Amino acid sequence: MTGSQGSIVDAWDADDWATNSGSYFLNGWIYTPDENVTGYVTEQTTVGDTGLFNRQDNITHPALTPVFTDGVWEDGWPNGGTANAAGDASPTDLYDGSVSGNPGDMMWRICIARHGINPQNAPKNASTTAPYPGQVNIALADGHVEVAKLDNLWAVYYWHALSLPAKRP
Repeated sequence: MTGSQGSIVDAWDADDWATNSGSYFLNGWIYTPDENVTGYVTEQTTVGDTGLFNRQDNITHPALTPVFTDGVWEDGWPNGGTANAAGDASPTDLYDGSVSGNPGDMMWRICIARHGINPQNAPKNASTTAPYPGQVNIALADGHVEVAKLDNLWAVYYWHALSLPAKRP
């Protein structure tokens, strides 16, 4: 890969975008924890290692727990909300994704207008207070796939073991 991240149309090569190509994002909270994963999520996420599911039995909402989504990064540990936090910041760039908010905010990796509008027209400076245009495909832990509005990434889904869906910050 020649760039540090991809875009809505090409997640693998930030400098040589090809129309309608891209990647899927793996929900890192599903990983089997090891020293590398637990160390990373403790230091680099807004939730910490208590957000790891650890076992399949700990997924209490499989029809609402994302495993794969469209994305501009191969994995991450998004926070849609917890009992004591609103969740990851709302990104402004719905084309390339944007690192928004605090270190550890990772919703930008999947909050891209890949479907529902022409991806080439995805806003690069979207309002964080207005409804987002566009959608992403999500594969959930119970095996079904659905299309999700970008605002619903916070409001509907259980991303980690402590997750409580919340209104988009």
